[in-house]
Amino acid sequence: MADILDDSRFQFDAAEEKLQALNGPIDSFLKGDPYSFVVNIDPATGEHVFKARIRKSPPPIIPKTIADALQDMRTGLDYIAFAFAERESGTAPTGTEFPIFFDPGQFRATDKSGKPGRGSGFYKIRGINGAIQAVIEGLQPFSERPNDPKGHPLWMIHDLNIIAKHRKPLLTGAVANVGFGIVSGYISSATMNWGGAAAAIKPGAFHDNAELGRMQLAPGTHMQVKLIPTYDVAFDKASPARGEMARDTLRLLLDHIRSHVLPKLEVFV
Repeated sequence: MADILDDSRFQFDAAEEKLQALNGPIDSFLKGDPYSFVVNIDPATGEHVFKARIRKSPPPIIPKTIADALQDMRTGLDYIAFAFAERESGTAPTGTEFPIFFDPGQFRATDKSGKPGRGSGFYKIRGINGAIQAVIEGLQPFSERPNDPKGHPLWMIHDLNIIAKHRKPLLTGAVANVGFGIVSGYISSATMNWGGAAAAIKPGAFHDNAELGRMQLAPGTHMQVKLIPTYDVAFDKASPARGEMARDTLRLLLDHIRSHVLPKLEVFV
């Protein structure tokens, strides 16, 4: 049976389709070996130093699909606010949208008369009844993650969507995980640190020529170790997603809406 949040759910389903559609272009891009690394020896320490190489950037379809998925999520959240406001009075007040704030003072700001100040969180939901307003306030980044509100999923949706609309998502390469194998050589000492070899290249986002890690072979070790990174596309460390893998991040954001935000508001339908 249809309810007032069905339009929102449609937007979230559309975001899901974008996430699924992202796999093909990213996998195809990665098959073209866009990322690699080179190994140098640090003359001062004798360590093997691994540095990233970015041969090419993701094709336009990847940032475009990411931007579309973020827009679907943001639109779906706004539709929630509109649906509840329209149910209250038949017409949602101008400026109605789903508020996302990292600052509680801005969310609760008032004008000289004590009414919600224009642009505040409560202003955006002034057409909704108090019980639903309280739930929306409780879902805010400043409420659920007061020590790091800008790391909250809703803030990431809000901020990444703004970036995607006015520029494009900040994307770069990333090491997802690392395997290794022995090419040749022998071990004359039992002190070889196998875990250190596997962990020599640190997972995470990187820029071109960035240092990925270092490895110091133990004394008495005579071998060639082949490190085999698995690469992925990530949001840049300077972006709101802080260097996390693009697909994993988008999945986390959409799952947060579906499993956390919607259930708390569906009870008012």
